[in-house]
Amino acid sequence: METRRFQKQILFIKTHLAVKGETLAVTFYPKDAPGFEGRYLGNIADKEIKTSNYIERMFKLLEHGDFYIIFKGGTGTISELGTAWVLAKLYLGHHKPFILYGEFWKEITEVLRRNLNIDEKEMSVFEIITRREDVLPTIEKFEKTMQEIKLEDGKR
Repeated sequence: METRRFQKQILFIKTHLAVKGETLAVTFYPKDAPGFEGRYLGNIADKEIKTSNYIERMFKLLEHGDFYIIFKGGTGTISELGTAWVLAKLYLGHHKPFILYGEFWKEITEVLRRNLNIDEKEMSVFEIITRREDVLPTIEKFEKTMQEIKLEDGKR
């Protein structure tokens, strides 16, 4: 319940304090997907992009986002995390960083790091935070790091 309230606060911040003051929802209305759990009707967005399937939706989300905050979810969340993570690895330095929100992510990422071929660079593309007041400073830290990378690239 606390996480859902925090997600609503993030949506409010995005809607009312974003540079353009605009939010985007990427949805899909599946046919032949009996396992589809629906959309959260409390999400109010300025614009909606409707997609025809889960994969298209996931890639649209990743395409349009600048930064991701990943909360506790189900298999869809794992799929989205995996895709964001591999894209961050492939485009390291020009990737879209993300925050994993919640204490439980520490164990999950540690198990993955310990049992798969994941190096420190891959572990550096995200931060795990457990307090809502750490969200903005973490985003600002990532923005500074990404800006430094762009400046460094400009010197080459």
